[in-house]
Amino acid sequence: MNVYIDAAETMLMLLGIAVVIYGPLQEAWIDTLRQKLFAQRDELFELAASGEITCDNPVYRQIRDQINSRIRYAHRISLPRTILFLKLPSGSTKTNVGIDLLQITNIQLREKLEKIITTSDYLVAASIIERGPVTRLLCIFAIIVMAIFEVVKGGGKSFEWLLTLKAAKIDAKSKIYGPLAASIQREISAAKC
Repeated sequence: MNVYIDAAETMLMLLGIAVVIYGPLQEAWIDTLRQKLFAQRDELFELAASGEITCDNPVYRQIRDQINSRIRYAHRISLPRTILFLKLPSGSTKTNVGIDLLQITNIQLREKLEKIITTSDYLVAASIIERGPVTRLLCIFAIIVMAIFEVVKGGGKSFEWLLTLKAAKIDAKSKIYGPLAASIQREISAAKC
C-alpha cells in the first residue's frame, strides 16, 4: 500500500515540476531574453544617437529589424524549430542573416555593430538551451562526452576549452554561427507569415 502512495506522490511531484517549468518559468525566461535583446537594441540606438551611424543606413536598419524580430518572436524560438529550419534549404524563406558589415568603413563602428549582432545571436542560442530541460540535459551530456574525449585525446591541456567556455561567444566565422543564425532567422521569418 505504501508503494502506491509513494508512487502517487512522486507522480504528483513530477507533474508539479513540469507545470512550473513549462508554465511561469518559460515566461520568465522569455521575458529575460527580451530584456537582454532590448539592451542590445538600446546599444544600437545609442550608436545612432551619438551620430556614429545614421538611422537611414541599410546596415543599421537590418540590424534593428533583426533584433526587433527576435524580440517579437522570442516565444516561438525553440530547439525543435531551430533544428527544423537548419534542415530547410537556405533559399526556401527570406532571411536577413547576411548583414554586410563591410559597408561600414569605420573599423571601430564595425566592431561595435558586430558585437551587437554576435551578442544577440548568443543570447538567442543560450535561450534555446535554457528554456528546455531536455536541451539542458543534452548539452550537459555533450559537455561530459567532449570532456572525456579531450582527456583521452589531449593529456594535460585537455580542459583549456572548458575554462574559456563561459567567455566564448559564437563569432561570425565559426561553423556553428552561420547555420544556427540562418535557422533562427528562417524560423522568425516563417513565424511572421
